[in-house]
Amino acid sequence: INVASDAARVGSSGESVYAACKAGLVGFSKTVARELATKNVCLNVVCPGPTDTALLKGVAETAPNPEKLLEAFRNAVPMKRLAQPEDYPGVIALLASDDANFITGQVISTTSKSRKRRCSSTRKRIRHFGQTSRARIQSCSRGPRRRDSTCAVTRITAKIKS
Repeated sequence: INVASDAARVGSSGESVYAACKAGLVGFSKTVARELATKNVCLNVVCPGPTDTALLKGVAETAPNPEKLLEAFRNAVPMKRLAQPEDYPGVIALLASDDANFITGQVISTTSKSRKRRCSSTRKRIRHFGQTSRARIQSCSRGPRRRDSTCAVTRITAKIKS
């Protein structure tokens, strides 16, 4: 079980090297998990989010407004609180147990924060396109896939209209 960071999954402003290192750990872990799966070795990654530690408090103290920074961290988490170090042993113990002997190559985010962007037109388009296009249209709920920030529904709609 490797411990990375949510910065590996979603990035972190001002911490590009840190996020890149943690993302490297995630990629390495997923690759090794695939390679060792045939030998019944499970390898997973736990990605903690903002955690109430002395390190985080030290980082906050360097900010112009420490309390505002800590409040932003709390607001980034659905539970609206910083994680405590005691929040992590449970998920790590589960992944280390026999109850998880078929879980491998997974990245577990312990903050459940979501950076997904939703397509506002998904429901209307599903009715319009019918059953056959449902899978392609639902994929747009995972967010834009292209640099021009248009979702699959928008691109399909534009093609049909032209």
